[in-house]
Amino acid sequence: MKDNQDSIYDWYNFNINTNDRTLWIGSHDHFDDGSDTGTDYKMAEYTIKGLQYLKSLNDEPIRLIMNNPGGCWYAGMAIYDFIKTLEDTHVVVDVFGDASSMGSIITQAGDTRRMSKHSTMVIHYGTNGFSGHSKDFDRAAEQNKVINKTMENIYLERIREKIPSYSKSRLEGLLRYDRYLSSDEALELGLIDKIL
Repeated sequence: MKDNQDSIYDWYNFNINTNDRTLWIGSHDHFDDGSDTGTDYKMAEYTIKGLQYLKSLNDEPIRLIMNNPGGCWYAGMAIYDFIKTLEDTHVVVDVFGDASSMGSIITQAGDTRRMSKHSTMVIHYGTNGFSGHSKDFDRAAEQNKVINKTMENIYLERIREKIPSYSKSRLEGLLRYDRYLSSDEALELGLIDKIL
């Protein structure tokens, strides 16, 4: 077990507390204007490394604390998929503040999903901000359809654990525009398991 000084250093510099098996999922870089980058490749790298390290110590539960405004689909899915590989380790995802867009997808990877009372979850279809040659645009549009289908399946799987009859068309209506969910609404829909 690490002493307090080492634990504090690791928590503030590496977002990890090995004593209580907690990992903070937060942005590591900022735009020049000081805004949060959200889910990016650096977040994925730090999160996966932290999860792998905690997993290497033992199979006891891991707690992820997250405040996430969304971001890159591919970086987020790297985190999502890695959490899903930790089959023998129970992963708790705790949201404080924001679980928007990709943050809401990462939340669904948790074995237990919790939100603080005043947190917000935002679900919607993603945008890719593509610019370039028209033929490449066609390919990007096709890829976006694949991403949207994967997103629907992730949400539906978790929602149907609570509401088995929930339809895909009903979900499509929710995702068409930004849908802001309070912690109570996310719980009622089945996108979290508990309010902190």
